[in-house]
Amino acid sequence: MPDAVLTIGDRADRLVQHSHFRIPGIAAETLLIRLDAAGIAASAGSACQSGAIEVSHVLRAMGMSDAEASECVRFTFGWTSVPGDGDDAAAAVAAVVKDLR
Repeated sequence: MPDAVLTIGDRADRLVQHSHFRIPGIAAETLLIRLDAAGIAASAGSACQSGAIEVSHVLRAMGMSDAEASECVRFTFGWTSVPGDGDDAAAAVAAVVKDLR
């Protein structure tokens, strides 16, 4: 997705099972509700803050404004993930973003 911004880590120097994106103009809460309806689990905060209402203090410390931080979503793939889960998540995000724009 051309307008998604990888927010934590760079493409080469990070754990592949963790992806954290900012999608400008799309509120994370709205995206998460739509992804949940599509069967895709994601989070707006770090794993230790999932369920928190405030924007992440880590994203603030990285220099993001509250508005920017509220556009971030995190995907984590674990031992229960199967090949294709990442592709399915990416397709669902693309469809939701297209629909919201």
